[in-house]
Amino acid sequence: MKNNFVKAITTLGLVSSLSTVASATDFGMAAGISGNNSSQIRAIVTLDETMRLEPYLGFTYRSPDNGISSTNLQLGTAFHLMQPLSDNTKLYYGGYLDFATDAPQYNDFNFGPVAGVEYMFAKEFSVAGEVSFNFGFGSGTKISTNTSTVLRYYFIGL
Repeated sequence: MKNNFVKAITTLGLVSSLSTVASATDFGMAAGISGNNSSQIRAIVTLDETMRLEPYLGFTYRSPDNGISSTNLQLGTAFHLMQPLSDNTKLYYGGYLDFATDAPQYNDFNFGPVAGVEYMFAKEFSVAGEVSFNFGFGSGTKISTNTSTVLRYYFIGL
């Protein structure tokens, strides 16, 4: 029952994020590196000047000294409200929703708030620092924090 619930919520989040692509004004791609040594590839869908979606895919392979390796896969989306701080700087905040599997250990549904500051080098390029507070449940219960550095490229005028 839990697995079906997690799959249904994850699917709903992804479908809703992809259904907004037709009305989006700007698109982009991003790469995020987290404090826990995981990485993400993100799509950027700017809905208007104050809102955007970032569907993402994360992948991490670990092979520690004890010989027990693991492969972590994340699939989710984040929703950001954006507030300009200056001509080149934005504050953003919102939340995220994802499904993560770490074979062979767990399958989790994760969600939580996220906030960051983004600096625009040019109209197309930016760098951001963000922090998130994570709640996870499924194979177990998890509460944690995470920091990320995100590089974004915007396809302007498509």
